[in-house]
Amino acid sequence: MNYDWNGMMMVNFTADSLWADVSQILQCALKEFVPITVCRNSTSKCALAKYPAQIRAAVKRKQYLWKLHKSHPCDVTISNSYRRLQAECQKLIRDYEIKREERNQSQQHWQILFIC
Repeated sequence: MNYDWNGMMMVNFTADSLWADVSQILQCALKEFVPITVCRNSTSKCALAKYPAQIRAAVKRKQYLWKLHKSHPCDVTISNSYRRLQAECQKLIRDYEIKREERNQSQQHWQILFIC
């Protein structure tokens, strides 16, 4: 990707128009060069947690709203929807992690009782 930066500076006289062109170039570069899928080693211990379907669906909706928010940064309704969904995702994940930890602690408690 080669761009004529000097030509872009001569065409854009305001900071807003220059920023719009630069951000468009960066977005194109991100779409072209940043991979969508993550390749993980199957034996890796730091693999991502597998969440229930409800949480995965909420995260997908949040990703969709993030892309929409980035393409329309001045739209307040999209921004508010994204923030609301971000808080909801955080709460769902936090509640799931708490339940999983409680379940693990109760299993460990029973294992200790059977060992003793």
